[in-house]
Amino acid sequence: MVGAIKPIIYDGKRLPFSDKLFDTSLLLMVLHHTPDPKVVFLEAARVGRELVVIETVYRRFFDKVLTVFFDSLGNLQPRFYWNSYYRDEDWRSFFESMGYKIEATQYHNDHQFLFIPQLHNVYYLRKRKQ
Repeated sequence: MVGAIKPIIYDGKRLPFSDKLFDTSLLLMVLHHTPDPKVVFLEAARVGRELVVIETVYRRFFDKVLTVFFDSLGNLQPRFYWNSYYRDEDWRSFFESMGYKIEATQYHNDHQFLFIPQLHNVYYLRKRKQ
């Protein structure tokens, strides 16, 4: 029942939920749309015990240019955050630097916009034990 879900709008900096309220936080294609992915990631980590991140990735510089261009066009977003688009190894380093271990990864190769490949990775993350 769609009407049972009520959206909650927040300021993009602090989620209006208590620490570890949820079993899992899902970040679905949002980190590359933020000026500082770390801020959004840390908030999702604060409210969830585990994280699932689905993100666009690229392999070569030209792929990044196409991804940024078509992502902005497809989302009607004239502004984009060039430095928030990462390769798989960059996301892995990012998660590691945030203190998370990748439990599993799934790779998806979609074709959008004139058959240009869009790569999307799913990362299942768990906080490293201190």
